[in-house]
Amino acid sequence: MSDFLKIYEKFKTVSAERGLIAEDDAVLAAVSGGRDSTAMLLLLAKLREEREDLFISVFHYNHCLRGEESNGDERFVKGLAEKLRVDYFSGRGDVAKYAADNKLSVETAARELRYSALRDCAAGIEKWLGKKVKIAVAHTAEDRAETVFLNIVRGSSVEGLEGIKYVNGDIIRPILDLTKDEVETVCAELGQDYRTDSTNFERIGKRNVLRLDVFPYIDKKMDCDTKERLLSLSKLAATDADYLAKETDRVYSDCTKACENGDVELLPEKICALHPAIRSRVLRKAISLTGDGKGFFPYRDCVSFGSEPLERLTAWLGCGKGTLELGKGTFCVSKGDRYFLTLRPGKKVPGTNPLPVEISLPSAGTANVPLGDGGSLEIRIAPGKEQLKIALEQATASGENEAVFDLDVLLETMSKRGGQLLLRAPEEGDRIRPIGASGGKSLGKFLTDKKIGPADRSSVRLIALGKDVVHVFEVRRSDIAPVTEETVNGVIFALKKAETEI
Repeated sequence: MSDFLKIYEKFKTVSAERGLIAEDDAVLAAVSGGRDSTAMLLLLAKLREEREDLFISVFHYNHCLRGEESNGDERFVKGLAEKLRVDYFSGRGDVAKYAADNKLSVETAARELRYSALRDCAAGIEKWLGKKVKIAVAHTAEDRAETVFLNIVRGSSVEGLEGIKYVNGDIIRPILDLTKDEVETVCAELGQDYRTDSTNFERIGKRNVLRLDVFPYIDKKMDCDTKERLLSLSKLAATDADYLAKETDRVYSDCTKACENGDVELLPEKICALHPAIRSRVLRKAISLTGDGKGFFPYRDCVSFGSEPLERLTAWLGCGKGTLELGKGTFCVSKGDRYFLTLRPGKKVPGTNPLPVEISLPSAGTANVPLGDGGSLEIRIAPGKEQLKIALEQATASGENEAVFDLDVLLETMSKRGGQLLLRAPEEGDRIRPIGASGGKSLGKFLTDKKIGPADRSSVRLIALGKDVVHVFEVRRSDIAPVTEETVNGVIFALKKAETEI
């Protein structure tokens, strides 16, 4: 048996054991033209020879990042699809512009656009075929090891140590058990060339640094195969994560109650009695199942729900009163001794806006923005030195509940960053450079230094430009657009609280 056939049998075995590709399935293969995705397509084409009802198609996304090289990749994949006689689909987008407009890394922007286009294509094929389409992506064993390492560096839970999963919703990874050497063998034995991304050899992006520098250094200094050790850890973690997930599912219904409107009621006494490892997972699952009753779930997979808001919820559950904001419009509301996760945090004042609120600067005079808690944000323009002087005196007298900024510098900063000012609560990743301080820091650390713990941060209100904090009301302003001797026009932000609780 040739090496290719041995690898093919391994590929088939994994697909069968993991339930990745069954009879009569429809698979849309994401193919960049590189070695890994080319090998995956060759294996899928071989599998199709054995399964008459198996539908295989190809999707290529042109990120438009490398000029003619990117266009060459697109032509190559189209030609490969024609050679293998599979349906070909493609998409393209200006990743660089999307990254700049949304303040994302190029890598993240590329992934968001690519997966969005993939899913749009899959939806079209589903209408055409009348059956569900699985999206196949070409992650390998080395990719899984890299993900485990990166998750360790980020401070991952057991689930993160599992690395990349074989199946994640509509995504399947049929060559996740194959090594780079094995995918190279697939291409070599079938005489199939592939495209090489020139940026793979540049030290840009964390994965490139891992491949080119970190893993070789550890291998040499520790006399080991780092990737092999990480893969072993991944398999052990997957077993543990599976047990924890099953234990969480077993106790979940005893600790929560689903409501018809999409809310989830939490039973504090039972939740607090759980082991912390299961308690945190029960809460994350409850948050992921909190929706609007119409199919919208802000934290559907809980990937974006951080450890800090989880700690706040855990500390608040059973003793907190009122409303605890958790982010993305999700709240925990206490009603007597009952607690509900909800997207509707209690009664609102008619005509008011829930957070976050976009801040539009008036050209002159005063604007007043009503807020969901009955309070309001007052925005005043102070033209000229005299009015600016009065505004500064008033702001000083009110403490940090009012703040004055250089209007022209603030507008210039917003224009350069392409962002929108928001009034909102603290979020993970926020940073602040307090005025007069020597450097910046994370907002979480800043609030801790100010004796504002996680349990008290839901009531904090701030103005932000992206993840840069402009002002924290009642605490401190940043060094963004400070008033100086050169300032001509000012803008004042004043937070007015409700006189009575609604």
